[in-house]
Amino acid sequence: MKKNITLGVIIILIGILWLLSNLNVFSFSIGSFFLALRSLWPLILIGIGLSILLKENTILRSLVWLLIFSAVLLYGIFGISNGLNTEYRYQIPKSYTENHNYNLTKKDATEQGKLNLDFGAGEIRLSSTNENLVKFKSNIPDIRYDHRLEDNDRQVVVDISKQEYDFKTKFDHMYCFLELHEDVSWEMDLKLGAAKADLNLTDLIVSELDLDVGAADLKLSLGDKSNLGEVRINAGASNLEIYLPKDAGLKIKLESALSSNNIESLGLVKKDDYFESPDFEDKTNKYILTVKMGVGNLKFHTT
Repeated sequence: MKKNITLGVIIILIGILWLLSNLNVFSFSIGSFFLALRSLWPLILIGIGLSILLKENTILRSLVWLLIFSAVLLYGIFGISNGLNTEYRYQIPKSYTENHNYNLTKKDATEQGKLNLDFGAGEIRLSSTNENLVKFKSNIPDIRYDHRLEDNDRQVVVDISKQEYDFKTKFDHMYCFLELHEDVSWEMDLKLGAAKADLNLTDLIVSELDLDVGAADLKLSLGDKSNLGEVRINAGASNLEIYLPKDAGLKIKLESALSSNNIESLGLVKKDDYFESPDFEDKTNKYILTVKMGVGNLKFHTT
């Protein structure tokens, strides 16, 4: 009975916080909660220990877990979402003195690119450049970078990955900044964990994008340079903001269990499993999006 009361209180708290966030009272997302949990995970051990000591007192045990849950929520709201953790949100971190920098010069023959990125926790920014084929900067120890040119230099394949997460390293100080050449048609396979990600692809030619994210706070911006771009997103407990060109033809399929969205604001027509632009076939710039999402918040914007 006491367990049911505790669970009920926690669900009510989540609902209140989500409601206040939707009303713009403050910023909060499920992704921020899991980011906070990754920092405060030792509280779980403390809670287990206290529960063992207080096994005869169910009221105090329930109070312990409510306090731990509240601490994680408050840190997620005020420590991550609303910027008290400014070193994470606004500055290049100073924790690591070793930086990894790679600049790959574009060859005249290179027209296509494939990016495979496996990135765990931290901050990632992806944007365009008209100088290098690939420009990469990170402070993550033991990050792995490799590239190869294929088909007489017509295609470049870029692989970036990091080793297993080390809890001795403070995850929210890790970053990865990546720029790709804007005249190359890109396929991207991105795997992101508990990350804060800004994927500004407005000046890139995107042929395919596979995005697999965990507890992420993610902003994805697509541009008008792609004739037909296919975007597949598989997200867990995340906060997703997707910016789309206002004149693009859109086909969007949503598979979400407990997430909220504003797809009706795009003025699309429901056709079978897709929400589709009425003049989709006539558009020169098109995107087909499939979004699978668990608990979280999904917002579409047009620019």
